Amino acid sequence: MLNLAKLWERTFTKSWEKHIPGGYLTLSTRGGYAALSIAGNLDATNAPMVEAELEAILATEPDLLVFDLAELKYVTSMGFRTFLMAQKAQRKHRGQTSFLNLQPQIQEVFKIMGSLPDVRMFGSIDELETFVIEELDEQLDRAQKGAVKPE
Repeated sequence: MLNLAKLWERTFTKSWEKHIPGGYLTLSTRGGYAALSIAGNLDATNAPMVEAELEAILATEPDLLVFDLAELKYVTSMGFRTFLMAQKAQRKHRGQTSFLNLQPQIQEVFKIMGSLPDVRMFGSIDELETFVIEELDEQLDRAQKGAVKPE
């Protein structure tokens, strides 16, 4: 099985990294996929800035939006609202939203606030790797059958 870190390096391009109060954001993309890593805190002081960045990402209508929360230390209800906004926008164009590497304290917030419906959560990079590879295989199969053009 491929190592996702290596797959990520080969197939995803780091688009940008931006500092926000209490942390930073990193966007990586590949075709119709976007991965937003959030580090530090997500709260009332920076959620509007994160939402503004997300609006630009969501305007591209990614097929899959992955939030990598490995370095997210703290999230408030205002920060959680950011995830709800992203999921709602993704549903409008039939895109998917997934979460990766939720730390225990972040998992607890998700439990308290209630899970996001129709959202995939991956406990490890291996789980996400399997999902991404299956999605890419399906796209390739459809492309070979003439259903869609490959990305």
